[in-house]
Amino acid sequence: SANGQIPFDLNISSNDFGKLYQNDSINFHVDGKLKNLPFLSPYISELDSVKGEIEILLNLTGSTNSIQRNGHIKVKNSDIFTLLINDPILNASGEAYMINNQLIIDNFDATLFHSNTNFSKPSINNTILNGSIDFTKFFNPRYNLIVKAREASFQTLKMDIVGLANIDVAITGQDTVAVVGIIEALDATIFYEFTTEEVGTALPERLGTVMSYQLNIPIKESILFQNSQVDANLIGEFSLSQMGYQEIDFGGEIFVEDGNVFSYKDNFKGLQGYVSFDNKGFNPFLDVSAFTTIDDERIDLRITGGIDDLDIILESASGFSESDILELITWGKRFQDQELTSKGFGNQTVSFLGSLLETQLEKNIKDSELGKMGLVDDINISGTAGFLQDSSEDFELIAKRQIGDKTFLNLSYKRSFSLTNPNQSQIGVEYKLNRHFSVVGNIDEDGNLNLKYRYRYAY
Repeated sequence: SANGQIPFDLNISSNDFGKLYQNDSINFHVDGKLKNLPFLSPYISELDSVKGEIEILLNLTGSTNSIQRNGHIKVKNSDIFTLLINDPILNASGEAYMINNQLIIDNFDATLFHSNTNFSKPSINNTILNGSIDFTKFFNPRYNLIVKAREASFQTLKMDIVGLANIDVAITGQDTVAVVGIIEALDATIFYEFTTEEVGTALPERLGTVMSYQLNIPIKESILFQNSQVDANLIGEFSLSQMGYQEIDFGGEIFVEDGNVFSYKDNFKGLQGYVSFDNKGFNPFLDVSAFTTIDDERIDLRITGGIDDLDIILESASGFSESDILELITWGKRFQDQELTSKGFGNQTVSFLGSLLETQLEKNIKDSELGKMGLVDDINISGTAGFLQDSSEDFELIAKRQIGDKTFLNLSYKRSFSLTNPNQSQIGVEYKLNRHFSVVGNIDEDGNLNLKYRYRYAY
């Protein structure tokens, strides 16, 4: 119910139609019992909706240029849905008093719980909210809030994190609302791919409040970090900071106690080491090691450096060269009928790769959209296997464009051993065995094809 006076300009011919008369006064009273607050959520940052038992008493008085708001709100058995976490904040109950535009929060608590885990649901509310909100500018409030929680479980929406934590966070500000504090991780699983981004991305222009996050996260117990390349149990302390929709900056240092690194056919286990962050996006510096066993041979892996310039070091118990080790990793076995060479290629490997390149190149060209559209001219590949084995057989390849998802060619090449000048053009061939391993062939200035494995850990 509502009653009172609101000095609206209802003159259709007025330039201020529908607006409040300036230098006039308002005297308006509202008393209601509601099941939700649809009129409030568009003006409170990161709030989606509130549903439950809500009682409101609001008085608006004074000059239209300086409206004074006074009243009372009581919330009971309510669920609060936000844009920060996957689950609603349950069983919210409490009261707040509006005194001269200042909303003072009194005895407000709720339950923060993520149900799709082994976390136990708390028997009583585990989250408390205290502080005030300044509604002098009603549609642009100023926050001064403290949120504290014990053993709160959640799944975040901005990042793929499922965790159990103690929380002590302050929410302050108006045009820019800062969320600053400590989240003490008791148990967590974090999924985040290794990616990099240019530092200093401009903040996009947009209407509304800008959110700023500065969170320190000490790890009380070991947490699990996962992506498509690693599983790692971590301890230590790190921080997250973000302004608006910019990339999240990571800082701090953590230690890897155990884990796995996923490669082509094998998982390197026993992952241990050290990771530090530089507060410039997700750019960790790694110094970690792991091992695996292939065909009774122990292979040790060490990864050091920045995420965009990793140094991969491979060693074996028998002292194989790195190329030998990559061959062992790629095919999952040792070639017993040949001697592993210093370059890591025996006769069986060369013959296989030769036929593989020749067959797959032609097939990928013919089946590709470029081939179907006729954008690739005459394709003819021959003499590949013999060429790899330093045969006198001519090697010919004619193509004019990139082909397939796995196979890449540059221009065309013909090498005839009967010619004085065997080089008629330059060519590079790369065939991706999978997302980590490639076979690469490059023609040098003498017309020789240099073949090697390429091992890429991070994309």
